[in-house]
Amino acid sequence: MVSLKASLMITPAFGWIGLNLVEGIGPARAHRLAQACGSPEKVFAMSLAELMEQGKIGTEVAGRIKALDWPCRVEEELSRCRLVNCRILTLADEAYPALLRQISIPPPVIYLRGNLTPEDEKSLSIVGCRKPSMYGKEAALQFARSLAEVGFTVVSGLARGIDAQAHQGALDSGGRTIAVLAHGLDRVYPEEHRDLHDLIVKSGAVISEFPLGTSPMKENFPRRNRLISGLSLGVLVVEAGVKSGALITARWAAEQGREVFAVPGKYDSPTSQGTHGLIQDGAKLVMNLRDILEEFSLAHEEGGLIATGVGLESRLPVLTQEQLKIYHALHAGACHVDQLAAECGQPVSKLLSELLRLELDGWVQPTPGGFYTWNEN
Repeated sequence: MVSLKASLMITPAFGWIGLNLVEGIGPARAHRLAQACGSPEKVFAMSLAELMEQGKIGTEVAGRIKALDWPCRVEEELSRCRLVNCRILTLADEAYPALLRQISIPPPVIYLRGNLTPEDEKSLSIVGCRKPSMYGKEAALQFARSLAEVGFTVVSGLARGIDAQAHQGALDSGGRTIAVLAHGLDRVYPEEHRDLHDLIVKSGAVISEFPLGTSPMKENFPRRNRLISGLSLGVLVVEAGVKSGALITARWAAEQGREVFAVPGKYDSPTSQGTHGLIQDGAKLVMNLRDILEEFSLAHEEGGLIATGVGLESRLPVLTQEQLKIYHALHAGACHVDQLAAECGQPVSKLLSELLRLELDGWVQPTPGGFYTWNEN
């Protein structure tokens, strides 16, 4: 009778998955062990003494490696993945995300629901606090919409607050979005985001580096934040206090050589202190979409976007019917918000939302006294 272990094709992918299943082995230790032993699967062939000496690990972790019936345990994990409709990518797979592969110590294993595409290499993360103001919610939503409209994949963490707004904004524009989780993909956290989670799976991907069954423990979130920045060309922070986890994501981005952007807020707001600190430390202050696109030399790339070069003629963006009414009303000159609402036939509350979106895209300029002008340049 042929054993299960003998019937399995033991590959580096199996080795990486096996190491990821051992408690106490994170990405750095997994890479060190694989390098010391020659390959990830060869780690499991080493003796206890060899693991401790060559892998520089203690007795407890070495004992866990030796105790794991790893080929069978990997096959069990793969079977569980099929049951919950997810799959595993490792560094041995060509489909492993290119941007993530570039960071120092990339996670050897990621679990995936949905699909990754080559277009996801043009991505930006949007992160912030879990209890944002209305200003923060609207800013995250509108920036995500605008980025998705020009072909960016929006990456965030599916948390309450800014994260949820970022994912929703990308979905509203029919764009792609990726959610990075701090737990196994066999659960959804927070539970109230289940519908949002399922929409993201259909229009992008949900990713985690944690095995199935892992709970959303506090210590997992810094690792989650590292993946958020690693999957992105840059990170946009929208409202974050001085102790916000979004600042951890920004620090990871800086270490990974990625761009860091921050949306300014009220000078005395607690949820703006972290973002203002980032700006003081060198993050780019962002007032509209063009501020981001210019950093990547993309502001002339898409149809309907404004050119960044001096003297180049601007072009009218693709506008909704409501925004076209605003454009025509402002084209003659500055207009007060109340008069603008009357001319456009919109409630002031809805008009202000459209105005903020146009302002973030760089097309509308607010002026003192409640007036607005159209920014042709």
